[in-house]
Amino acid sequence: MSKLGVISPKALKELVRNGGEYAILDIRDQGIYYDRHLLLASCLPIGRLELDLERLVPRKTTPIILVDETVTDEIKNVAHQMEQMGYSDVEVLEGGLKNWEAHGYELYSGINVPSKAFGEFIEHSENTPRISAQDLEKKFARTKISSFLIAARWKNLTKSVSRPALIAPVENWFIERLIFPKTQTHSS
Repeated sequence: MSKLGVISPKALKELVRNGGEYAILDIRDQGIYYDRHLLLASCLPIGRLELDLERLVPRKTTPIILVDETVTDEIKNVAHQMEQMGYSDVEVLEGGLKNWEAHGYELYSGINVPSKAFGEFIEHSENTPRISAQDLEKKFARTKISSFLIAARWKNLTKSVSRPALIAPVENWFIERLIFPKTQTHSS
């Protein structure tokens, strides 16, 4: 067994900031992972290691950073098991998530976090208009529109999955705005 590689929270933050090829694998069970995890980490519970590792990290020379709540014998065993599977660059996050958090770095909850973070980034950087549910309800009450749906999809999907609507092309995307008129109710 070779000596276990360790990466500090600061060094991992720099690695992420600088880009390049790497994989951050969180070895905790999915339910625990969803509650709090690193932004770009993939969930790979220990019980799924042999089943999913090659799919998640096909290149065995890819730098891999293993994450757990803290550094335990369990994560050390996973690192050594990965080395036996042919992975040559495996490190463990020093002190685990607790140490990451102690350094003041953020943890995230849920799934699809990068896409949600991107949406929030665009919302704030482009000053996307917002409307509260209460104001939207008041606006609908003053118009003949009961609701509308805005959907975006790749240009090549518009013929197969589009409905009659106002469609606006934006580069390789189409934006659809579906309007549903209010239904009239008659009392007898």
